[in-house]
Amino acid sequence: MITSVAKERIDRSKHDFQVYTHASKTPDGKTSAAFCIPELKFEYSVRLTGKITIFTAEMSAIKLALQWIPENERQIGAHQRNIVLFSDSLSVLQVLKMGKLTAGPIC
Repeated sequence: MITSVAKERIDRSKHDFQVYTHASKTPDGKTSAAFCIPELKFEYSVRLTGKITIFTAEMSAIKLALQWIPENERQIGAHQRNIVLFSDSLSVLQVLKMGKLTAGPIC
């Protein structure tokens, strides 16, 4: 059952500018990071070195999306609405929330 607070967030998110990130690593070590924006029918992905972890690939996907947003601010009307970034990596989101990334560069 969806609570009224959750339902309000879901309904409100329909008006937000939504960005989805994803990273993957194949069994043979090929790693990629990507993000998509359904509203614009826009997808972007890059192949990364196979020597990185999936955590780093997930972080790279978020970084790519966050770099794209200000470069395309006019196209998305960023000053007029919320931008919501969705990620399926809880561990990356927790590290970002803590603000304690101690490793070297992610890209």
